[in-house]
Amino acid sequence: VGTRGRILDPCAGEGEIVSLLGKLLDCETWGCELFPYRAEKAATQMDRCHSAAWESCSLTDESVTVLWLNPPYDDDRHGEDKRLEFAFLKSTTSKLVRGGVLAFVIPQRILGLSEVARYLTGHYEAITVWRFPSGEYERFKQILLLAQRRQAYNIPSKEEAEAIQALAQADL
Repeated sequence: VGTRGRILDPCAGEGEIVSLLGKLLDCETWGCELFPYRAEKAATQMDRCHSAAWESCSLTDESVTVLWLNPPYDDDRHGEDKRLEFAFLKSTTSKLVRGGVLAFVIPQRILGLSEVARYLTGHYEAITVWRFPSGEYERFKQILLLAQRRQAYNIPSKEEAEAIQALAQADL
């Protein structure tokens, strides 16, 4: 077994960010991209990139060490979740090794959703949030949330969830 980690991007786009992170972190780069023309470009930059919707891919649980998650910012029109950001978080967490790192790029307001806050505090610890720099932040109000997957699920307290929800309005 090698010592290199693996980074997964289930919304790879053209693969630039994960390719760069893979080099910086010495990780294999895995991903998928829904749009064929972007998947084709991503495949030239990543170790493995499939032209497919993430929901149609099969990946062994706890097989990646870093999860780069920059999902579509939209309502989940066909699923049970209110937001696609949450649907992607739930469907990818099991793929991350316990102790692995989540890098979650989302609009800041998504942290205000109680189900997102509870899920994050139940499955992740050492949660840190930064807003995008001025000039980049304004369009989508994006943040980067970094967290470590817990060794075991933690039933989130009301206070833990509320602390995450408060970040939706915080001046980061």
